[in-house]
Amino acid sequence: MINLQIKVEHCLAKYPDTRNSDILLTRAVWWEYHNSSIFEHNGRKAVHLDDLMDLPREDHIKRLRAKLNEAGKYLPTDEKVIKQRRLLEKVWHQEMSPSNPSKG
Repeated sequence: MINLQIKVEHCLAKYPDTRNSDILLTRAVWWEYHNSSIFEHNGRKAVHLDDLMDLPREDHIKRLRAKLNEAGKYLPTDEKVIKQRRLLEKVWHQEMSPSNPSKG
């Protein structure tokens, strides 16, 4: 069985747009590796709610993508996404700072 990080890296390399959207990345991982859980309903792709327990969660996929980004791999291709992620990182660091009076 292939581990989730390898699946995520494969999809980030194969589908560059997934570098800009964790939802697209999650869909790509599901499509590439869990296709048996996907079916067609009224012309749209869907999954059964019961199958969600067996599919990798978006937050796990997002965490792996972020870890790869921290290592300089598979960075976003969209300038807006790059700026937004930098801003969110800056806010997170400020929130976690020992000098933050609201922390503690």
